Amino acid sequence: MLIKNDLLAIVLIFSVLFIIFFIGKIIYKRFDVELSRKFVHIFSSLFALSFPFIISNHLTLLFLSIFFSIFIFIFKFYKNKDSLLKSVVDIDRKTIGEILFPMSIYLVFIFSKEYYFYLISLLVLALSDALAAIIGKKYGKIKIPIEQDFKTLEGSLIFFIMTFLSIKIPLILFSNFHLLNIILISFIIAILITMLELISIYGTDNIFIPLGVLFLLQRLSNLDVNYLIYLILSLFIIIFITFILFYNTKIITISGIIVMIIVNYTCFALTNIYYFFTLFYFEIIFFLIAFVSKLNYKYDVNSVIFTTFFSIIISFFIHFNYSLINEIFFIFLSVISWQAIFIFNYLFNYSKKLHILKRILNLLGFFTIVIFPVFMVSNLLNYLHLFLIITLFLIMLDSFIEFRKINLEKHRFFIRNILIFFGVILYYLFINLKL
Repeated sequence: MLIKNDLLAIVLIFSVLFIIFFIGKIIYKRFDVELSRKFVHIFSSLFALSFPFIISNHLTLLFLSIFFSIFIFIFKFYKNKDSLLKSVVDIDRKTIGEILFPMSIYLVFIFSKEYYFYLISLLVLALSDALAAIIGKKYGKIKIPIEQDFKTLEGSLIFFIMTFLSIKIPLILFSNFHLLNIILISFIIAILITMLELISIYGTDNIFIPLGVLFLLQRLSNLDVNYLIYLILSLFIIIFITFILFYNTKIITISGIIVMIIVNYTCFALTNIYYFFTLFYFEIIFFLIAFVSKLNYKYDVNSVIFTTFFSIIISFFIHFNYSLINEIFFIFLSVISWQAIFIFNYLFNYSKKLHILKRILNLLGFFTIVIFPVFMVSNLLNYLHLFLIITLFLIMLDSFIEFRKINLEKHRFFIRNILIFFGVILYYLFINLKL
């Protein structure tokens, strides 16, 4: 520990950050806000690499992170042109990245098992993200639409290369991994984090990138070469199948397809083959429903995330509580089934303005054809009565809400997730009552 007194560390941190922001303000006045933002982003991230050597108590860093997040949030809406933080917050597009940035450093700080994990996570955040944005903006020709904004293929390629090098070089220098392991680990993380950066909107990449890198490093570092190769091949297969299934359908945007790839691979890597095939089976069902109904609505980043939200949560829960993988599978199957039922209910029933009884009969027919076989294959017929009781109740709620009367489409996805969460609670109540 270079500095044993955290008070001195705080003084040093404030002093260095003041200098960084001051230089950023000069760049802002002479050039533009994007360049000044990237300058502050790069050098504050690189300076944060020293925190494990100058801060002895993580609570000190927690205090600093909260302070700077609140400080930046206030100045984001402060209109004084002479503000030191104008070089960071004076930007037209919607972003909360500068507010999330201090907290992401703290989270990486407390969760890193090794210093070089911390080093790599912040290097990717500092170099890959910033250089990709700068080069993509200046030289990018091939645009990838992401929500109301766009990113460039050239910028993503730079991001991939810089991420690969930012992982490979520190692992060679500081770890005792074999070279082939290092190359494979770097390659897997670079691909996944590049896709994650592509679909991160409103500046959320400032938290998703470092935490994503850290999580993958800690998961992949103990795996042997054969399993790493297996994960790479599986990733390419999932990418290929997902693109083949949805690219030419005009049902899902490019950004939505990337989200689906990440969700599919997350489920595959963190759970088991039964979870993955259940998820993928219902994606095929969704494709067929959308194709038959000639759906005009396109699923983008937000829509796909809302639709797969509980699948992601359950996958991570299983990863950290793997002993419960068999018990949780019924919940996983129920959650995905309810999403499929809600989609079917919306596309077929609301468009035809059917009576509530006809809606329920239609959905029961859909359940019999599509979902019942999955219960049989999964050996979960003992839970079928429980699923039917909760499902019928949720269908009635779903039908009475009349989603189409809500102007904002994304509210529909939010309400679905509330209903699904309610269904999971009912499931536990039924289990505890031993019905």
